[in-house]
Amino acid sequence: MKKKRGRSGDGAGAGADSNAIEMPAKRKKNKESVLPSKPDAGRISKSMQRKLKKLQEEKEKRELREQAFETLEKYKLSDNVQALMSSSSALGKAETMREKLRRGMQLRAAGLDVPPEIPLFRERIVSKDDSVVEPGPSVTAKTEKVHNKTKRTDFCQSVIQDGGNSQAIKESCANAEGTDISLSLAAVASAAASNTRKFVVNVWRSEEVDKSRRELPIIMMEQEVMEAVQENDVVIICGETGCGKTTQVPQFLYEAGYGSPLYKDRCGIIGITQPRRIAVLTTAKRVAHELNLQLGKEVGFQVRHDRKIGEKSSIKFMTDGILLREIQYSVIVLDEAHERSVNTDILVGMLSRVLPLRNRLYFQNKRSEAVTPLKLIIMSATLRVEDFTANQKMFPLPPPVIHVTARQFPVTVHSSRKTELQDYESAAYRKVCAIHRKLPPGGILVFVTGRREVEALCKRLRLSFTPSSKLESSDGKPVAKREDSALLSGTECGALDMRSVADAVDEEDDDSSDWEEDVDGFTGENDSSSSGVSDVEDTDKTPGNETSNMDHVRKPGPALVLPLYAMLPAAAQLRVFAAVPEGKRLIVVATNVAETSITIPGIRYVVDCGRAKERKFDGSSGVSRFEVGWISKASADQRAGRAGRTGPGHCYQLYSKTHYHHNFPDFAPPEISLVPIEGVVLVLKCMGIDKVMNFPFPTPPEKEALLEAEKCLTALSALDRTTGLPTSIGKAMALYPINPRHARMVIAALQSARVMGGKSRKSVIAACAVAIAAALSVENPFFSLEESFKDEKDVAATTPSGEAMKATKKPERHRFKNTSSDALTIMNALRAYEESSNQAEFCTASHLNQKIMKEMSKLRGQLSRLVRQQLLEDLLIGSGLEEGWKQLSRKKLSANEEKALICALCAGWPDRVARRVTRRDRLDTAKSRKRGIRYQASSLHGQEDGGDEEGEGRSIVYLGPSSSTFSFASDFVVYKEIVETSRPYMACVSSIDAHALVTEASFFCSFSKPLDDPPPWYDREADQVKCWVSVTFGPHNWQLPLHAMELPAGRKTVAVFASALLEGRVLASLAPLRPYLAADPAMLLKPEAMAHKRVAELVYKLEEGWKTVVDSRRKLAEAWDDGEFLVEEIAAWIQRKHQGLLRTLREAVKSELDLRGTV
Repeated sequence: MKKKRGRSGDGAGAGADSNAIEMPAKRKKNKESVLPSKPDAGRISKSMQRKLKKLQEEKEKRELREQAFETLEKYKLSDNVQALMSSSSALGKAETMREKLRRGMQLRAAGLDVPPEIPLFRERIVSKDDSVVEPGPSVTAKTEKVHNKTKRTDFCQSVIQDGGNSQAIKESCANAEGTDISLSLAAVASAAASNTRKFVVNVWRSEEVDKSRRELPIIMMEQEVMEAVQENDVVIICGETGCGKTTQVPQFLYEAGYGSPLYKDRCGIIGITQPRRIAVLTTAKRVAHELNLQLGKEVGFQVRHDRKIGEKSSIKFMTDGILLREIQYSVIVLDEAHERSVNTDILVGMLSRVLPLRNRLYFQNKRSEAVTPLKLIIMSATLRVEDFTANQKMFPLPPPVIHVTARQFPVTVHSSRKTELQDYESAAYRKVCAIHRKLPPGGILVFVTGRREVEALCKRLRLSFTPSSKLESSDGKPVAKREDSALLSGTECGALDMRSVADAVDEEDDDSSDWEEDVDGFTGENDSSSSGVSDVEDTDKTPGNETSNMDHVRKPGPALVLPLYAMLPAAAQLRVFAAVPEGKRLIVVATNVAETSITIPGIRYVVDCGRAKERKFDGSSGVSRFEVGWISKASADQRAGRAGRTGPGHCYQLYSKTHYHHNFPDFAPPEISLVPIEGVVLVLKCMGIDKVMNFPFPTPPEKEALLEAEKCLTALSALDRTTGLPTSIGKAMALYPINPRHARMVIAALQSARVMGGKSRKSVIAACAVAIAAALSVENPFFSLEESFKDEKDVAATTPSGEAMKATKKPERHRFKNTSSDALTIMNALRAYEESSNQAEFCTASHLNQKIMKEMSKLRGQLSRLVRQQLLEDLLIGSGLEEGWKQLSRKKLSANEEKALICALCAGWPDRVARRVTRRDRLDTAKSRKRGIRYQASSLHGQEDGGDEEGEGRSIVYLGPSSSTFSFASDFVVYKEIVETSRPYMACVSSIDAHALVTEASFFCSFSKPLDDPPPWYDREADQVKCWVSVTFGPHNWQLPLHAMELPAGRKTVAVFASALLEGRVLASLAPLRPYLAADPAMLLKPEAMAHKRVAELVYKLEEGWKTVVDSRRKLAEAWDDGEFLVEEIAAWIQRKHQGLLRTLREAVKSELDLRGTV
């Protein structure tokens, strides 16, 4: 038993005992249990094991999630069935007719029976004097349903024709025995008694077409749309993307009798406009297919260079530019009006004035078949409705607006929390990689800014998704495939870079915090297979490394990567609509051309960078630049809608919601505020609208832009300087569907051809002018020319030239080269293109854009036909255009012919002139080492601080080495435009003589008073008194050579003419008097000479002696018939002893005046 210890004790002994009890004994290390450390290269640390275990867990979670997706997809209700479900709060609530119809459409789409109380399908009544229009070619195998429908229609017709007589009804019922007559007799009698005329055109569609049409939201609104069209002259349909308005509204109108020749009130063609040619072709083909009609007969189309319309066409699709020159329709549908092109704005303004006039004429002459009423339907997905409904000048009564709110399929929008402001291309690349690696099958549509960005991103994606038998690491060494379970065993990790594994794990730890999900802006819910879709992370974030090392562990499947932009050849564009090979995912990298009008099948994911490359053009200075800027909110919605055209989809926006709301405008500015409007002003002026500012534009252009356009047209001689009305030249320019500058160039060349000798060469000049106008109306076809307008970074990434093109482009282009003009160089390339047997190979060998060349060739043919029509009175030129074009291959242009064409170019661009100021000078880019020649542009005004005395500053531009005129640069050049990149470069340059500026660009010339030195003189060939003047050109007051012009009428003109008359330079018959004159005729030019009697009498006689001032040979011949006119005054200048000589010369003088006086 232990004893109890207290505080007292025996000194140290007690203290020792106390310490032994209260403090624990110190443990001794067991040295034998510690094993010596042995290096083991095969083991990994615990932290690496934890990370690898986490990877395994993530894989298991991913597999479980995929299994859950499959299970949910298996038992998921269809979207149509889900839409039928409603909450208990709706019980007992009465439904409106519209809600019943919508519910009936949903039940029918889901394959369920429609309750009888829902009148989903109503029989249409045909009036007595309006028979049913027979459809086009019917289907080969007609079903019994169609047969019964025909019987019902015949039954209705018989009832109405008999006026609702009960006996006739009974007989009709007996004749229709065995048919399903769903129309009650009371309804038939009521309809027969009604005076309302009903129009119907029967259409037989296939089951496949009917099934696809039932799924379109606009189908259930057919009655509402047609009632609005019937009751109003103007209807606005604002339907979301995918609602079916583009293809179904024309069919609604066709079935209602519009476009049918059997109905007098609706016999005009149904005209539908589209902003792009590809949309015209695809929409016309689809509508013809759904109506079971033949494309080119009942349904036609017309674009700039293609036309396929039958004599009895009821529906016509066209671009808006075509409709500007054709107004003979019963209904006009302006589709995609949200793009607000210049032609669309003019059409809306014109039709707002045409509609009331046309309808008033119809009601005043109702029996006349020459005038029919007109209806206007404006359709768009994102329409700025206020520009139309609130514009009292355009529509005094606001037109009704029909909103089609339903979308065909739901689209979920995912916005990034951080906006990538710099390298958005890499952000788009990373997002596409993440979608392709982690999300279910479905096409991907990526929106980037321009052609070069499209090609660069396609190249990166192809390199990343190219299937290979061996996986490679970042250093290029092959890496064998391993199972993830082997990674955890710790036995096969010697070849793995554990830092890369850790980085990959850290990225996988990032949750969806970088993305926000938005389902409010785009109606619809996340489909079951897309839950967690917003968790897609951008895992490829290492610059210069296209895929991380973890991608080699789990390689994504193959992908079909295709580009899509405007300048892509048509065959390459159509590849996006072709079937995708099995096992591949379609990835389309496109510019904003894929934003509207077209539907790429299978697109489920959209990646939107939120930017677009737009061409900014300054009409006054002629400077154009391509700028990348933020798109509008409407454009962002359009892009997101591309994911929901063929199924539920998702849109990943590479910008934040905050950036979207604060930096994105609601709508893109209309085209009329971004481009020169000389063509708009000229067309309206020629239509009789003198005050263009009063025209009802949806969005009026700025007043400064209108004034600048009128100034330009005045310089082109299209408008009179005093009245502002169109001149004869301006009216001729308005007939050509090209820019007024190009039209002015053609007319100037035709005027020059008329005064040149030789029938064949006249037609050559005319044909060349037409070809040049076509060449300048499209983009530059040379790939190599674009490279000179890029800075060092762009040149390094130039596509599609490559090293092979750079090595061969100079010799290939040399055969087209004309050292005096780039326009003539392109013209030579166009001639060689049309003469080549294989145009595709020719374009490839010559580094030409085949699509642009084809467009150019078609436009040349169209302009040639227009010129022939305008030159019917001048058969020497008009009938030989094609022959003159062919002569170029046998005989080149002469120097005078080239000069005439270049002068015509100056007449079209009189304000685009530049003067050389220095010798050659190297560009800033040291790598390219390209040289440029410095010029001063007349269209650029002002100097920056620090500019030299020669005007270096904002007015300095450069002639690039790619220009054909670079090696023989002249002092003065005329250019088409200025392309501003790292430096401002002139595009499409032609050398011009300084003397030609005075004649072709006199509007911008300033003339001094007549110079006394050199003195004035009489020009016998022109029969005019001329003088020398000093000329300056443009705002920089460039000094031009002295110019000879007619001396203004006055005493000095008479004195010069009198002096020339006495010297025998006016009439050769008076030359013998020269040695016998009493004084020198030169004294007439001195002001003080009027003090001499003989001088005063001769001058006074020429000024006042006849009804007009005599200062030319023609006027002298008219005055000489009076008999003794000027005889005494001339005799006063002859010595007295030789005055009899004048009498002997009088008959010779009279004979000469009779022969040459009127010349």
